Amino acid sequence: MRRAAILVCVSMAAVAGLSQTLDSVLRANGIPTDQFTAPELGERISAANGSDGPQAYMVYLTLPPTDKLSNAPVMVKYDRATGKVIRRNLKPGEMENCCGSPLEIDFTKHYLLVSFHDNPSAETVMVAGKDLSYKTTLYGFDFHEITPDLVVYVEDLIHFAPQHPERLAWADLRSGREGELYPPKGDRLRMAFAAINEQQEPATAECQQANDPCDPAIYDEDIKFVPGGGPRGIAVRVTRTGNHAWVTKNEGVEVPLEQTLYVYKVSKTEWLYCEQVAVPAKLVKSSNMGAMNPGVASANCKPDLPVASDRSGQLNPFSPNARKGK
Repeated sequence: MRRAAILVCVSMAAVAGLSQTLDSVLRANGIPTDQFTAPELGERISAANGSDGPQAYMVYLTLPPTDKLSNAPVMVKYDRATGKVIRRNLKPGEMENCCGSPLEIDFTKHYLLVSFHDNPSAETVMVAGKDLSYKTTLYGFDFHEITPDLVVYVEDLIHFAPQHPERLAWADLRSGREGELYPPKGDRLRMAFAAINEQQEPATAECQQANDPCDPAIYDEDIKFVPGGGPRGIAVRVTRTGNHAWVTKNEGVEVPLEQTLYVYKVSKTEWLYCEQVAVPAKLVKSSNMGAMNPGVASANCKPDLPVASDRSGQLNPFSPNARKGK
């Protein structure tokens, strides 16, 4: 992650199967085994690893006889230049959401981002220093470094939900400050789309039977990072879809669809943003959504609006603030 725009992933996931032992994974990654006892080397593990220059890193969880992962991640660091191996247990502030199978290790200028699988819509990411000291825990995926140790990412979602509105967050790993960028409060395009979505919603009785709240202000929002952010900024394309698959089963129905580009810039004191329509709202067959033309490929508007996040709707289910109702 030495470039200012997008996180450069230099990690390689190696999720262990039942036949993999700590000894075999260490040897496969060129890490000496003499710092580990024979019983430890024989443990079955699930692991991920990555390299940052001459430093090799690995994180693993043990698989007890029950084949369930232990919830105490172990970090290993190997300095190829000096031959030194150190290891440390990661001790997150909250253990209730940790940890599924290790997925990967990414790097910012001074930190490791260690990702663990929760479900197909959620990951737990432990932040640690290059000395393996625990810093904090974030709940999201698709991390991008904007300036050294300032990351933007997509927040975790409620997996079993009729709609999946993605949210965009930022975190300053050095200071511990964090916040949300998307959705912005009072966004005229989102409100206009909600009005269109309301006109296309199924009947109330059908929604209730399918356990879909059919809230016109809550719809699928898919966030993709695109070119156009420039220095100290980032650009994303948001695809909005008013889909109610639990109700309609996607059987020949038309749903509203829209794509908007957002550019965010950070200064020393605040975040600014702008928005640009890529594909105006229109009705499309639900079966044709996968062939959607992205329209404008990159954003070129100038961020000049202060960011204030909209805290309504579906919040990150794993965020402590969401659980406390903040």
